[in-house]
Amino acid sequence: MKYMPLGMVSVLVGLLAAAALYAKWCGWASGAMTGLQFGLLMGVFTSCVHALSNLVTMNMNLKLGLEITASTFVGWLLAGITIGLVYKPATVAGR
Repeated sequence: MKYMPLGMVSVLVGLLAAAALYAKWCGWASGAMTGLQFGLLMGVFTSCVHALSNLVTMNMNLKLGLEITASTFVGWLLAGITIGLVYKPATVAGR
């Protein structure tokens, strides 16, 4: 419990980084479908890099590792959709 504030801050920083990536990746559009595509990519990336690598390197059973992988994927899928719905592209003068 003593590291919980650090964990919450790290999640916030990660989500801000994802929002910045979304803005660079798809700065001209927003919406649930674009957010879904982004969330799928981020979900696959984080599930493979973080959750599955933890399964291989940490002492956990397969069921727990796959549950963490699935929850990571679904979490980023929902985060991507939310970012897509909230993000409003900047308007450029003259367009």
